[in-house]
Amino acid sequence: MNQDIRRRYNIRGPDVTIAADILRRRYPTVGEQAMPGFDCLVVVLRSIYSNMMIGNGTPIDWSAAAEEKNPILGYAWSLFDSDEKEKEVSLKRRSAVLQAISGHGTSFGVLCTSALMNETFWSQDIFRLSRNLRCIGTGQIVERSADEIARASILEFDHAMNPNLTLGEVVNRSFGVISFNGQDVASIPNNPWIVRLLYRPALNASKRLDINGLKTLYLPVWEQVMSEADACYHEVRKEAYFLLAVVRMQGDDFQPEYVRTYNRYGANILAEYEQEAFVDHKWSIKDSPGSYMLVYGVKPGNDLEDPRRFPEVAAPMLSAEDARLRTLVQQDLKQCLQSGRNEPVPANNKAKNQKRAKQRKRAQAAKNEEQLPEQRQDVAGPGTTAPPPSKPDES
Repeated sequence: MNQDIRRRYNIRGPDVTIAADILRRRYPTVGEQAMPGFDCLVVVLRSIYSNMMIGNGTPIDWSAAAEEKNPILGYAWSLFDSDEKEKEVSLKRRSAVLQAISGHGTSFGVLCTSALMNETFWSQDIFRLSRNLRCIGTGQIVERSADEIARASILEFDHAMNPNLTLGEVVNRSFGVISFNGQDVASIPNNPWIVRLLYRPALNASKRLDINGLKTLYLPVWEQVMSEADACYHEVRKEAYFLLAVVRMQGDDFQPEYVRTYNRYGANILAEYEQEAFVDHKWSIKDSPGSYMLVYGVKPGNDLEDPRRFPEVAAPMLSAEDARLRTLVQQDLKQCLQSGRNEPVPANNKAKNQKRAKQRKRAQAAKNEEQLPEQRQDVAGPGTTAPPPSKPDES
């Protein structure tokens, strides 16, 4: 039983809305194998997939080789269906993945920045914060490992250490002439699809930013200007990025790790079935002391919505008790339908088409609720405008 979304749905064609909805709203099946750091990472990856890596955009030619080395990447494409048989298969696959990655860390912070994730995912061109670094004196490309590229692509906003620091200043100090391994190098913005920000709130409550101060991030876009004497870069505009995920990371007190996701309009996304092991609605990004990983995706150029109109945490669509009752009713109905039959009905094409039609209808309804504009055809994911991967500057 293949549980890969890409095998069940056409993520480059008519099923893109269904696939995106599944990726955003279905969380890992945990069972008795709860590992919050791992599950938070999977939810973050699914959010990236749904926003940037499906649709009619640039194909990801490195994904197959990356998934061969890193089973987390393939596992994040799972259906995570609520059907009991599907759950059983999902839990077996989960066990295999956890065994394969043992030794790479268990907390989100360690696992997300592990050599495994850096080599196979974060060091890819589309996630690199800057282009190839060049030595100021010679103009030669500075060699960097996958770990060095990935680490340099994380912005660090330590508001606890410097309460007067602004998000714009954090961004600006990553570009221009910077120091790398004791030498001055030129760092040129790469216009990545995804930006990661490590954030620590100010200790003084009056200095802390709320979620609205962090929902949008801007990166500079530079263009090269050629002249007879030399070549230089200048800023031509700002590229906006929207907050798509926040992870409350494990601190010195070993507090639980939780994940929260958002759509490009700034609304908190609620899962079909939330997992208490790594989802909780009581915490806030203003809680201090604490460490948070914020993940941003490039924002569509035609999106003029104000993300500040939505709260940090959305009200639940169903209470925990109502959700439990709904599950019990669904199970009872399923048993009643099967009780009068001598054998189960085969999964023929008609049944599959009916199920897919219902899924499309449900996904479209969710889309309408969010008041999404008509999907563009030149995007890398539903409702996004991901730029093509920047090629390394070889000149």
